[in-house]
Amino acid sequence: LEKGVLREIWELGDKERKGWVNKKQFMLIMRLVAIALAGQPPTLEKYRATINNSFGFPLPPLALHTQAEATPIALQGSTDPGP
Repeated sequence: LEKGVLREIWELGDKERKGWVNKKQFMLIMRLVAIALAGQPPTLEKYRATINNSFGFPLPPLALHTQAEATPIALQGSTDPGP
């Protein structure tokens, strides 16, 4: 997702601008991410529709990467072999 979409999602989840979220807010954010990945605007209206199962299409599953596929962020684009 684009940074602007992720920022919008974070702002919806962290309304009090604490810089962190609790479990309930995290679940809201994850649902909004799934909505955005499905090509829909991540709004609270869309979020509420998913709770009542009236969204109109299933939310996509979030793919989990195996450890072999995952690359730590610090190593991405780095030419330093590290210690």
